[in-house]
Amino acid sequence: MFDLDINVDPNNPTQAAPDLLLSSAQVGMAFDMHGLSDNSLGIMGVISSFDRWDIAQGSFNGVWSSFYSNELKDLDGIIQSNEGPTGSPQYLGIAKLLKAFIMMNMVDYFGDVPYTEALKGNADEAVKNPNFDDDQAIYNDLLRLVDEGIANVTDPRRPVAVNGDIIYAGNTARWEKFGNTLKMRMYLNTRL
Repeated sequence: MFDLDINVDPNNPTQAAPDLLLSSAQVGMAFDMHGLSDNSLGIMGVISSFDRWDIAQGSFNGVWSSFYSNELKDLDGIIQSNEGPTGSPQYLGIAKLLKAFIMMNMVDYFGDVPYTEALKGNADEAVKNPNFDDDQAIYNDLLRLVDEGIANVTDPRRPVAVNGDIIYAGNTARWEKFGNTLKMRMYLNTRL
């Protein structure tokens, strides 16, 4: 007797595993944060061509596109697949904290950015040109997201070993500290 399922292609899964999405998001985030940092150093006259004020209209297009189409999309996939009673609160919390970190940096660099309508390009009701949200409103929601992320990584229900975490190797105590530090930085940025 043969058990052949010819309609399922093991080489093309319909959903990515959270550990693969997490490591992909973390690696991409490191490269893109380096790009923002390098440009900032140039603006301050330390390195790069920006010290000659050679800033073009598209100077940040690569970083902008990468954050939205790669890292934030991967993190959103982790969040969507781990919400609810069957998901992993640890993966969910890490993804929320990283999403808050990336969006906070986007707001700090650019001010108003797409947030509530972002990442909905392939939704049932696709949003191809998302509106820009007010930076203060984004920060308010990011504080909520950080609180949820901290609560998730410290949630004792269904603890799972977090694989694919190249930052803290799945250490939820460190992710909790990261969340608290992120929250402190957000309060400092808003002078609270």
